[in-house]
Amino acid sequence: MILIFEVLLFIIGLWALIAGKLPLKLNKILFGKHATELSSNKTRLIGLLFISPFILAFFVGLIFGIFFDQDNLIFLSVFEFLYLLFIVFVAAFIVKKEKQKKDAASETIELEAQDTLSSLEDQD
Repeated sequence: MILIFEVLLFIIGLWALIAGKLPLKLNKILFGKHATELSSNKTRLIGLLFISPFILAFFVGLIFGIFFDQDNLIFLSVFEFLYLLFIVFVAAFIVKKEKQKKDAASETIELEAQDTLSSLEDQD
């Protein structure tokens, strides 16, 4: 089950890393109400985050298999699951902060437009 999720994140991460953007529908599926168009740098950062669990799990599993016996595999599964949760929360945090910045910027523009309109009305 964890492997399926890691492979899906790996594919999405490659897509984000190469294209520099995620389709808005996929963005909404991944991040829900906080979905927004991200800059290409933020999208590539999220792509790197999404790629990392698959690669890290491979290398940690390899090192774990070399130095420890097969009896302690539950530790590896717990590590993978916790790391996946961490990556998803970090990506969601990045998207939420980006959405807050965009909302604040659009609110500032709206306030400036209202001030300009009211000053023009006062001149008349």
